[in-house]
Amino acid sequence: MKSAMEHLQSKGFEDARLNVELLLAHALDLQRIQLYLDFDRPLNPEELKQFRILYERRLKREPIQYIIGSTSFMGLHFSVDARVLIHARKQRLSLNRRSCSVIVIQLLSPFKYSMWEQGV
Repeated sequence: MKSAMEHLQSKGFEDARLNVELLLAHALDLQRIQLYLDFDRPLNPEELKQFRILYERRLKREPIQYIIGSTSFMGLHFSVDARVLIHARKQRLSLNRRSCSVIVIQLLSPFKYSMWEQGV
């Protein structure tokens, strides 16, 4: 994990540690906290192969959200794929809590009647 983080840092990736943790947790089908609980467990060859596949995608600058298939926003968890626009950190707008709430409401409003009225 350490060498992967250092390699990403040398390639100019911000949050290299977070990137490696997310990729490794996804490859192992674990929560990130479990990586710390089992920090000394070696990877078997299949797990290492899966991690390398994900890692190579990240090295090509593919957004981490596409690679792991999900993201979180304001405490909500969303499934994502290439149809979802993921913008670079440098391009993000400064948003306050109120404007974020408006965005979430607008995002979820199409689901209001289909999900909430069905008791989902």
